[in-house]
Amino acid sequence: MIASNKDIMCYERCLSKKYGFLFWNMAWSSLGFSFLPLNIMSIRILHTNVLMWRDIMEVKKGRAFIGRFDNKADLLGSLISFCKKENILLGTFTIIGALSAAKMGYYKQDEQQYVECLDLDKKLEITSCVGNVSLKNGEVFVHAHIALADHSGHCYGGHLMPGSTIFAVEYYIEELIGSEFNRSYDEETGLSLWKKE
Repeated sequence: MIASNKDIMCYERCLSKKYGFLFWNMAWSSLGFSFLPLNIMSIRILHTNVLMWRDIMEVKKGRAFIGRFDNKADLLGSLISFCKKENILLGTFTIIGALSAAKMGYYKQDEQQYVECLDLDKKLEITSCVGNVSLKNGEVFVHAHIALADHSGHCYGGHLMPGSTIFAVEYYIEELIGSEFNRSYDEETGLSLWKKE
């Protein structure tokens, strides 16, 4: 069964009326869709399978941080260091700004390993960078995806890797309060994923 646009729009209206939030970064496919809600004090992290509830983890909004990272610093390293410094064990973030170099990875699903797919030594605008914070092996783990554009308008995207050099970056980092999210090895995908409730 594949949800129609009409079904999805109706579903959005029902959820908006019930929970009172706006939708942000929504994407859907024939397998279902995921979204992060914006502007609520009690956030539900949801994953659905064609309009059917599957996993629900309720968390509350904690501290929020806004600022910028240092020029010439590593973007991923800066995110990890900040979260460790502020003891953020669960959270989400958005990033805007520009890089002077970037490295992005791609996960080969058949081989079940990350490979470096792009190593860009040029000036780039960050058109989008979103991610989450949780724990892996008891340590703070930052998972981020990034989209970049050069001066010609060519776009690149992938998994944010070490080696992405900051020119100017501003961040919004939001802490979430709830049960700990610990990543563990998932045999089906070969990835370190959150456990299902």
